[in-house]
Amino acid sequence: MTLQSDPPREATPPNVAPATDPVNIPTGPLPVVERRALDRTKRRVLLAGSVGQFIEFYDFSLYGLSAITLSQLFFPGESPVAALLATFATFGVAFLIRPLGGLFFGALGDRYGRRPVLYVTLLTIGGATAAIGVLPTFAQIGVFAPILLVLCRLLQGFSAGGESVGAPAFVFEHAPKDRRGFWLNITLAATALPSVIGGTLILVLSTNMDTEAFQSWGWRIPFLLALPLALFGLWIRTRTEESEAFKQVQAKHSGEVHTPIRDAFRENWLKMLQVILVMGLTAMGFYFLTGYFVSYVQTAGELSREQSLLINAAAMLLYALVLPSVASSVTGLAANRC
Repeated sequence: MTLQSDPPREATPPNVAPATDPVNIPTGPLPVVERRALDRTKRRVLLAGSVGQFIEFYDFSLYGLSAITLSQLFFPGESPVAALLATFATFGVAFLIRPLGGLFFGALGDRYGRRPVLYVTLLTIGGATAAIGVLPTFAQIGVFAPILLVLCRLLQGFSAGGESVGAPAFVFEHAPKDRRGFWLNITLAATALPSVIGGTLILVLSTNMDTEAFQSWGWRIPFLLALPLALFGLWIRTRTEESEAFKQVQAKHSGEVHTPIRDAFRENWLKMLQVILVMGLTAMGFYFLTGYFVSYVQTAGELSREQSLLINAAAMLLYALVLPSVASSVTGLAANRC
């Protein structure tokens, strides 16, 4: 009597992701040359996402690092405290409109693709930040100066809302399955580097210029650099492509009418609330360092501008270095348990 055994199962190639994974679409075994080209493309996506996150937070960091200078130029008055509060109120305006930008650009990205939307958000952020660098001050045009500053902040916040949701999604869709956490945290770590680089730039300018020159035009230089940075980021993004996952989903639902915003609130409102609560706690500490810390230690701690910038740069550099390494460790532990 002969026993029939089950036919041997075919081994799954190591470079093929499970078919149930909607992001890593199975592509089958690839030749070495094609695999290396694919890896280069993915790394380019990671760089493009990180550069966009850097430029987005370059604006927010510069505003916070320059808050005392901006308060003196755009909100002059008898009370320096009131001027500084008005400056930070303008800083907060961007956060009020930021969710609207996330909804608007997020819906466009789902419908037309991440790349064209991220082109627009990146250029808008860079242009609005550079515009602050050429704004006339209160002494030159009076009350119109702070009004224009608020308008620039609104434009920055609206476009930053689209960048902050589009760039991580773009990176996530391209990331290898076992490296998603690490890749996303690299893009998040890029948000801390503007405080380091922007703070160092302000430090170099303020220490090599007299106070009058820095107050007159020196403070504008870091803001003006945002535009060439945005153009550099745009050049990198033009060398990327949409993920295979997005292409397949778009082809599958071609011709169908979607309402992504309504669907998101109807089907995922609880998850959205959870994300808001969790990220709100982390954002509180992050923006304390990037937006408020330098001004606080200068006014309440009576430290110099140089000392404040150095301390802040050290803290944010540590944040940028630790975040990806922790993500890599956590991803490794999760993979070992699976």
